[in-house]
Amino acid sequence: MMIGPFVGNTGWYDYSYADPKFSLEKIAKRKYYGATWQDKVKIDWAIEDRKLSMIAAKQTIKDIEQVKQKKDYTHDTYRYTSQNLQYLHHIEYFDYFNAFIGTSDFESIYQSYNIKYSIMGHVHFRNSFKEQGVTYICPCLGYSREWRTADIENEIRHALYQFSVLILCRN
Repeated sequence: MMIGPFVGNTGWYDYSYADPKFSLEKIAKRKYYGATWQDKVKIDWAIEDRKLSMIAAKQTIKDIEQVKQKKDYTHDTYRYTSQNLQYLHHIEYFDYFNAFIGTSDFESIYQSYNIKYSIMGHVHFRNSFKEQGVTYICPCLGYSREWRTADIENEIRHALYQFSVLILCRN
């Protein structure tokens, strides 16, 4: 498949994928039933998560504006950009930790800038679907214990997507 200009960054989470039964205060603790979301102990951005998510979205707009093509864009981020890819719905443990897998901050960007592909990671299962003209692709390889087979070559082949990338040069 041929893709247009490619923009992306790591993104961050805005808690919007958490079940609404959890308060913002509870989510901000990043601890639930004895488990700790590892970002709490491994990363200190010195900025609130939802603000960081918005900064990443604004940077994406700047990057798109810099390319300034009226083409079909591809956006790449580590975080999920569609709630339809949430990890294990309706299991209380995951209803809480879904807060940390993605962001809704890119939704309006996808419609305003004609994003055709959204490539993302962060969770360890593969999925793809099309919604409102955007093809969402999560080609995660995951851990070997999560694979469908014991054959690494088969798992890699199953996770790969092939793209033809349009390269734009500036003079």
